[in-house]
Amino acid sequence: MNIDFSMLIQIILIALILYFIYFQIDTENSIKLFNYILLYDNIRLTHYLDYKTSLYLEDIESYHKYRIWIFYEKTKVIFN
Repeated sequence: MNIDFSMLIQIILIALILYFIYFQIDTENSIKLFNYILLYDNIRLTHYLDYKTSLYLEDIESYHKYRIWIFYEKTKVIFN
């Protein structure tokens, strides 16, 4: 079997591109997961959750929206 040198270089470049795309997607997912873990620890330490309560992604997002709403209400009172 005779593989052309340029074809070998193209295969290597395509493999590298696919690897870096996968690494970028995996890094973004890891950062999102890390943020959710930090938010969960914040909720747990402020005693909003019982230790037997299971936490879902919707709970984290709703808590985050609630904190934004509280901040908005506080600043509305201050600046009005």
